[in-house]
Amino acid sequence: DLSVDHVFWELQHNPWVIRNLLDNFVRYYSYHDQVKDPKTGALYPGGISFAHDQGVHNNFSPLERSSYELTALKGCFSHMTAEQLCNWTLIAACYVAKTNDLAWLHRQEPTINACYLSMLHRDHFDPEKRTGIMQLDSTRCGSDGWEITTYDSLDESLGQARNNLYLGVKGWATYLGLELMFSKLDNRFGAEQAKASAELAAKTIAHQMRPEGFIPAVFEPGNKGYDSRILPAIEGLVYPLYFNACHSQTPASTYPFNTPGPNADMLAALRQHTETLLADPESRNRFADQGLKLSSSSNNSWMSKIAIYQHVSRVLWGIEKADIHQAQADRAHVRWQTENSSAYWAMSDQMVKGIAIGSKYYPRCVTMVLWMGE
Repeated sequence: DLSVDHVFWELQHNPWVIRNLLDNFVRYYSYHDQVKDPKTGALYPGGISFAHDQGVHNNFSPLERSSYELTALKGCFSHMTAEQLCNWTLIAACYVAKTNDLAWLHRQEPTINACYLSMLHRDHFDPEKRTGIMQLDSTRCGSDGWEITTYDSLDESLGQARNNLYLGVKGWATYLGLELMFSKLDNRFGAEQAKASAELAAKTIAHQMRPEGFIPAVFEPGNKGYDSRILPAIEGLVYPLYFNACHSQTPASTYPFNTPGPNADMLAALRQHTETLLADPESRNRFADQGLKLSSSSNNSWMSKIAIYQHVSRVLWGIEKADIHQAQADRAHVRWQTENSSAYWAMSDQMVKGIAIGSKYYPRCVTMVLWMGE
């Protein structure tokens, strides 16, 4: 995942690792593609993106390829082109926000420009039909496949990347990251355009609110994900929160969370969405032990992702503080790591009903370093 969930830990301890990672992905594991219209199959210009990884089991993958992503799939092991584009861009923006390494930023200016153009092309080839949200799949998926998100083991709620709530908010954050970097490059036009793209995404997301008080996981009525409720809807908010934390001494530290403002409707919708899921009388986003279910329609949960969700909900809205249900959830999450068959691994990320089934003894749990700054 280009270590996007590790970035907060690494930037606190080893910023040079992030710089080298970014450079190596550009040099060896970036690629250019086309995009396809899922309805007609027609092909259009795509742009730059990045492989999911650089290899596995101490072996490097061929250049421009990951060890994971395969063609002609509609689920696990398909390509993650749009999200990996977001990931590289967000990591770059976090690195710049933390270090203010303008020399590196100027060296990578062509890549930054290419990332913005690629983001636009994955929305829609016709500027008049852009929504700020990814709508077109990479041709790397073949004629019959479609892109997935990095929540690869989940169902349609977080599996399909196209018109996905989680990836939509992450794309919104990516545009804000581009705005930050364009501003530091003194590219006023680029910064204004990226900000406008973020505002378009925010408008689209806010308009998806359903009467029941939640935003569907996939913005496609008739799709199985349309009825799914996902807590990671707010995961993408962690990045502008981090940008602000790095620049807390400036007036911009309240942006983009200032109200009233162009993002206010989306933020209000996401807060209502989160509160609806937590207060659901049917407990569709909780397991029997009160541990959190990231998706109402899947029994998979990842502790690193729960950590991000909890951080955002507490810091931005004060949700969960002094909440008896959240105290129960926290106790459940501790048991997930320390009891039964999971205890052998001491720390695991991927859980099914509280039992470790993947990502055992996995470093992504360092994401919880976010909590230390609350």
